[in-house]
Amino acid sequence: VTLAAWQAATGLDANSISADPNFMSLTDTPDLHIDTTVPSPVDGAGTPVAAVTDDFDGDLRNATTPDIGADEFDYTPLNYCVNLTPAEASSFADPGATIDYLFHIFNCGVNNDIYDLSVSVTGQAWTHEIRDATGASIISSISVNSGVLDSFLVRVSVPLAALPDMQSYGELVALSQSAPARNIYTDTSYTTTYTLPFTQIPLNWVEINPNRPGALPGDSTNIINDDQNAGPFPMGLDFPFYDCLTYNQIRICSNGWMTFDITETGSHLTNEAIPNSTTPNLTIAPYWDDMRPAPFGTSTYHGEIYYYYDAANDRFIVEYDSVSHYGSSYLPNHFTFEAIFYLDGTIDFMYKDVVQGGLTTFPSASVGYENVDGTEGLQCTYNGSGPIEPVTGMGIRLYPRCITAPPPVDDLMITLTSGTDVDHVVLSWTSTGAAQYHIYKSDDPYTGFTEIGTTTGTQYTDTGAVVDSDIGFYYVTSDNETLDFGPVSGGTFPPENLRHLFQPTHVEAPSRK
Repeated sequence: VTLAAWQAATGLDANSISADPNFMSLTDTPDLHIDTTVPSPVDGAGTPVAAVTDDFDGDLRNATTPDIGADEFDYTPLNYCVNLTPAEASSFADPGATIDYLFHIFNCGVNNDIYDLSVSVTGQAWTHEIRDATGASIISSISVNSGVLDSFLVRVSVPLAALPDMQSYGELVALSQSAPARNIYTDTSYTTTYTLPFTQIPLNWVEINPNRPGALPGDSTNIINDDQNAGPFPMGLDFPFYDCLTYNQIRICSNGWMTFDITETGSHLTNEAIPNSTTPNLTIAPYWDDMRPAPFGTSTYHGEIYYYYDAANDRFIVEYDSVSHYGSSYLPNHFTFEAIFYLDGTIDFMYKDVVQGGLTTFPSASVGYENVDGTEGLQCTYNGSGPIEPVTGMGIRLYPRCITAPPPVDDLMITLTSGTDVDHVVLSWTSTGAAQYHIYKSDDPYTGFTEIGTTTGTQYTDTGAVVDSDIGFYYVTSDNETLDFGPVSGGTFPPENLRHLFQPTHVEAPSRK
């Protein structure tokens, strides 16, 4: 019921209003004084009451136009004031893309002003430029008259070499050139630009239905009816997932999802947004929807589900072959898709056929995966929301949640050799089977390393070293983040090398207050 409807129906509260009075604070420790620096709808809007002469601070009420509420106040506009909106803006971007964030700047003071604009970048050091509202010119300040709302852009350029699941944060500051003592002369907003932890890839179908030509010999899940959950089935590999926990068994559901939780026996036909704390959790959903498999030719429904461990390529595959949607008829509707699990934690969803037939609500599926309690997850789409929607003839690659280092470069030895004119430093190590090794050097054992060369072998000579006058620290990587250090100083080296093992983890975007 609205206030206007109440007043019309009852004839009561004729002098009441429904509006935000602009309290100073409504936190757990509220401050119910009115913010006097901005106009308030309760200012002078009250009706005098003879018995009420002061407010809750003991301040005298205006005898003719008191303020509504507990606080009697005087609106005192600021001489200088600035407000940036929105407080935070975010967007995903493809590598090589340019993102323009539109910001509004309002001069809420009584004086005209000029504001210096700056942006500081954390996370990935992607270029952030402040431009005019058209995007044509880079600017460092903006002039805004009193009471006027103006606009400008923050342009973020994502490098073509940007990898999936990267984030770059911008902190935008507008600072009054007047910078007076008693006024709001600065405001801050934020941008978050990120690459997706998944990407669209070409269809690379792996057939495991043994009834299809050229198929790998997949095993049937024996799911032949509505709302069935079968398993657990052995995967043949230890699959790394959230929190770097590994799983080697999986349950498979008729409704286009599977789970590493081998105690989950529900069918959960209604798809949910991902992540979601309700069950099922530890869910992998190539196409979670109300599906209805059945042996071909036995009913108007159809579709079979297979699984297979491909030992030759160390991957596990689950295929939904021509599965119908519940409520559909035989011919117009079929979904053929699969999930491929790789040993490094990558998952590929492949979509051979997405044919909705006569479905009136389409698309209506969830695609993605989530962790053990549904507090973290990746959502490619939910009921058509995108950003990637499965269609016939495409794939989606979801990148690993647990990034582990491959075998370290072992036994890094650093020796000195004497040449005719100059001494050299020779590095040698035990092969890890990597295709290439990177060599780094610094004059500090923990920081400042720069790459000085690469090699496909297990030995590298630093011809730029000056023995007995140069201090150098080296490390070698085998295309990963596992480092083996060895220092050289004054023509000697220690009997034992210092090894540091780094395991990079997924970084969540920080919350902005």
